[in-house]
Amino acid sequence: MIRALIAAADGCEEIETIATYDLLKRAGIEVVLAAVAGKPEISAAHGLKFLAPARLDSQIEEEFDVIVLPGGLPGAEHLRDSTILVEMLRRQKKAGRWIAAICASPGYVLGTHELAGDAKVTGYPGTEDLFKTATFVDQKVCVDPAHHLITAQGPAFTNAFALTIIANLCGEQVMRKVAEAALISC
Repeated sequence: MIRALIAAADGCEEIETIATYDLLKRAGIEVVLAAVAGKPEISAAHGLKFLAPARLDSQIEEEFDVIVLPGGLPGAEHLRDSTILVEMLRRQKKAGRWIAAICASPGYVLGTHELAGDAKVTGYPGTEDLFKTATFVDQKVCVDPAHHLITAQGPAFTNAFALTIIANLCGEQVMRKVAEAALISC
C-alpha cells in the first residue's frame, strides 16, 4: 500500500490541503492527514475549519512514500517551525523517499532548512530568495526525480500538483484514470 502524509497547520491553504487529499485518496493511496500542532482542529487560511484525524507526534515512527506540505500563510511558517516535521523530512530525504511541497512551503520549509539541496524547485512567486542552493524555476509544477522532490507554485496548480504526485507514486495510467474520473484535463 502506498502511503502519504499531508501535514496540516493553522493557516494552511484550503485548496492545496483538501484537493490534494481527495485526489490522492481517489488513486487508492492511504492518506494520513496530520495536524502539526497538538490540537486536531485546523483553522485554514481563508476561514475553513476542519479536523485532522491524526497528530504529527503520533506519526513520527511511521514511514511514508511521500510527505506533502500544503502552502498558505501562516501555515507554511507553522510547518517550518515544527521540529518534528523537519526531522521527519530529513529522514524522508535521507531514505530517498518523495517530498512534495506547494505554494509557500517549498521556500519556507524546504528552503529555510536546506532540504532541497541543489534540486530544481518552484514555489510561490517571491519565495525564490529562501533557497540558498536549489535552482528556482518558473514552472507550474516541477519534478526533480534525482532528489525525489515535487514542488508547485500555488493554489491554481493544486490539481496538477496532486496528479504529479500520483503519477510518480502510482504510475501514469492511475494518474490518467483519476484525472478522467474527476474531469481534470492533463
